Parts: sequence; structure tokens; C-alpha cells
Amino acid sequence: MNSVAWLLATCGDASIRDGTGAVNYAKMAVEKTERKDANTLDTLAAAYAEAGQLDNAVSAQIEAMALLQDEHLKADFASRLRLYQANHPYHEQ
Repeated sequence: MNSVAWLLATCGDASIRDGTGAVNYAKMAVEKTERKDANTLDTLAAAYAEAGQLDNAVSAQIEAMALLQDEHLKADFASRLRLYQANHPYHEQ
């Protein structure tokens, strides 16, 4: 579910992106992990951003970052947080 949500939210090919579908899959993944997995919360944030729900994206990304221990990952997550705070979704190249 998480992988599908990430693809639908962040794919570099706009014809594949589907914010609503991404949010649905990401919510299921987050529910399965009981909101204790930073990666699924990161995906949920990306999905919210793609769906235009930027306030939710910021909240989910902050929640994800609070679970991280790895400084390298924190930097990656922080870069996406800045995008969401600037009202932009994250898309892979």
C-alpha cells in the first residue's frame, strides 16, 4: 500500500499521479503501522501534498520527522517539509 501511495503521489510522470488515490492508500498503510512508522507518514504527507491538502501534509511530515533517529533521513524529510510549507508537492525526477 505504501509503495503504491508513494508512486501515485510522487511519480515524475504527471499522468500517473493521483492525489486522492495516494491519500487513500497511504491512510491504509499508516493505519496498519499505527502511526509509528516514519516512512508511511512521509508517504501520507506526500499524498496529502499531491491532493492539495498542504496543511495536512505539513502535519504528517512533522509527525514523521519526530519518529526519525537518522540525521540523513531527517535532512531528506526536512527538504520535503519545506516544499509543503511553500505549498508545493514533492515529485521524483
